[in-house]
Amino acid sequence: MAATVLHVGDDICHRIPVMELSGIVVRRCDCSVDSLRALLKEEDSISAVAFNNDIASPADAVVSTARELCDAPLILFENGSVECDDERFDVVIEVPTAPSVWADTLRRTIEGSRGLRERENRTMAAMVPEI
Repeated sequence: MAATVLHVGDDICHRIPVMELSGIVVRRCDCSVDSLRALLKEEDSISAVAFNNDIASPADAVVSTARELCDAPLILFENGSVECDDERFDVVIEVPTAPSVWADTLRRTIEGSRGLRERENRTMAAMVPEI
C-alpha cells in the first residue's frame, strides 16, 4: 500500500512533487483546524502529517489537532530563520536538506511508524479475550 502524507499549509518550496515522484500519495489541506478535521474525517490511512515553517510557524491549535486526531508521525520542514517550537513534532527536517535526503528520512519515518502500529495492534488483539 502506498504511503499517504497529509501536507498542511502552503508548499512554496515544492516538496509535494518530490514526494509524489517518490511514490507517496499526498493529500493537502489549509493550515486551519476546520480544514484538518474535515480531511482527517474522510481520510483514515494517513502515514505522516507534514508541516512547514517556511514563512510562519504552524498554528499551535492545528498541530495539537493533528496530534489528537491522527496517530501518524508529525513532520516539520524547519526554516531556522522562522521561530517554531520543534519539540511538538516527531521528526524535524532542517532546511536546506537535499530532497533525496529528506525523502529518505520521510520514507524511513513512515516505515518505522507502520511497524510500531502493527505491533501495537497485535498486542491489543492478544489482550482482547475471546467470546
